[in-house]
Amino acid sequence: MRPGLRTGRLSSRLFVTQSLIVAAGAVTLVLVAFAVVPGLFRSQLHRMMAMSAGMTQDLESALITTLLVALGVAVGAALLMSLG
Repeated sequence: MRPGLRTGRLSSRLFVTQSLIVAAGAVTLVLVAFAVVPGLFRSQLHRMMAMSAGMTQDLESALITTLLVALGVAVGAALLMSLG
């Protein structure tokens, strides 16, 4: 086996391993965030002011969308960092 081929296989294996670790961390982060954040957000809304059910639903929807975008950017950044 040529040394260059071995190094290439090792680096690709390391990249796959790092990607799996990032993916596992992302899944864990998403599960915890979606388990905790909506309840905390809802309780803060109720403490601040009385709101209609429609307004609360709209705000929760906006929170979920924002959370998904932020998590997507964070996972993308983590994958880019694992390349370096």
